[in-house]
Amino acid sequence: MSDEPFAERQIGPYVLRSLLGKGGMGEVYEAFDTSKERVVALKLLSPELSHDETFRERFRRESYAAARLHEPHVIPIHDFGEIDGRLFIDMRLVRGSDVRKLLRTEAFLSPSRAVHITEQVASALDAAHHDGLLHRDVKPENVLVADGDFAYLADFGIARSFTDSSLTSTQATVGTCQYMAPERLEDGKVGPGADIYSLACVLFEMLAGVPPFRGASLGQLVRQHLSEPPPQVSLVRPGVPQSLDAVIARGLAKNPAERFATAGEFAETARRALTGATPPPNATSVMPTMGAGFDQPEATTAWSQTAVHQPTTAGPPNRPNTAPQPVVPTQYAAPMAPHQPPRRSKATTATLVLLVLAVLALAGAFGWLVWTTKLGGGSNEAKGTTTVTTTTTTAITPVPDADAQGFTSPPGPRCNGVESAAIVGRSKGWQVVVCKGLFGRYTFKAVDLQNDDQVSINGASGSGSGYTATGRDGRTYETTDEHLVISKNGDVIADERWTAFTQN
Repeated sequence: MSDEPFAERQIGPYVLRSLLGKGGMGEVYEAFDTSKERVVALKLLSPELSHDETFRERFRRESYAAARLHEPHVIPIHDFGEIDGRLFIDMRLVRGSDVRKLLRTEAFLSPSRAVHITEQVASALDAAHHDGLLHRDVKPENVLVADGDFAYLADFGIARSFTDSSLTSTQATVGTCQYMAPERLEDGKVGPGADIYSLACVLFEMLAGVPPFRGASLGQLVRQHLSEPPPQVSLVRPGVPQSLDAVIARGLAKNPAERFATAGEFAETARRALTGATPPPNATSVMPTMGAGFDQPEATTAWSQTAVHQPTTAGPPNRPNTAPQPVVPTQYAAPMAPHQPPRRSKATTATLVLLVLAVLALAGAFGWLVWTTKLGGGSNEAKGTTTVTTTTTTAITPVPDADAQGFTSPPGPRCNGVESAAIVGRSKGWQVVVCKGLFGRYTFKAVDLQNDDQVSINGASGSGSGYTATGRDGRTYETTDEHLVISKNGDVIADERWTAFTQN
């Protein structure tokens, strides 16, 4: 669909008025429901993914997960299903902004405002966790802020049950690495602590204007999450109370057992640190009784199931009477024992060793190449001459409107926040990105400029500039540094020469 200019069209009873945003699963439109005569936010799965059973299953899970949550800070779901071959979710349309846009405009938020928004998101997470569901993508873009700073947690598109392992492989590269808990990056057991870790990252960013971990590459980000302590927010942005340093440090503990037991406890402790309040005496230690499959370490807080679903007003919400740990204002690691990096499995260690050896081998090969090149490709001492071989190639212009995640302007395809673009190519009729995700997984993404068709194929294979991916329709897409070849059943359908090409 083209949105410049946007032409109204109808799908089922919905008249699409404007495009609100695009994501990995599809688009979100402002739409008018002619059957109920109301304006809604309509999420549509892209046509290609509608025929992919893996994505259809994820879409259904988003619908069921969000529809059964009755909490004021979760966007209500009106309806969901399939219309004209398109999967859809009909949601309440929220007028306002998201935290990412607020930070772009205001640079950072005041401590009281940041904690107030955190409290509301925590209420939404506690409600989801109570039903045995994880959000798995808590980040500034998914926190919507309406009038009166009333906050909503949006997009449960990658939420899933704690006990569900059927989507583990497809979930591994979903989400944004800047907000991912260490256990998600190491294929460890994932529970509510992962969402609490992400919420701590968001609170840090609201206070400081930058996320706690800002590696220049995906590898650096992963290493920082796994082994490096976060900076103290009061040092990153002077003026933030030092009392919040220990709270955020505990929320960002590498070991889930050292974090807060619930999102509500994290938010309540942040509020108490901000106001200088002390924990109530005679606090009890009660594990939350949650849905089947909840795998969380022993907790140190009381749990109030009734408080999770209490409606709140635009002002600071009433929180459960939890028992947070004492906060020591000036000591970064005071709430916990000295940090011990998580122990790696033998398989992980072996993988790292192999990676190091591979890098050393490549470095050695590169050094040998440079050395022999300096000798002019080899010497002939018997004849006293030196032979130099010169190869002439036709340079292809790099893609100007591209960055490390693909095309920067639509309709060019783009990698998500965890992936990086291995190659970016443009021909007369196609725009192509091959995305490299975690654990060496590749995804081929392309847009047919003539027909406005989008292609997304998981499990591409290859290296360098040469990648191959085959879709469900039997078409095979092969890339080199010179062209894109599309074939089916051995017959070449198209041979597209690059007009611009970038290899990262």
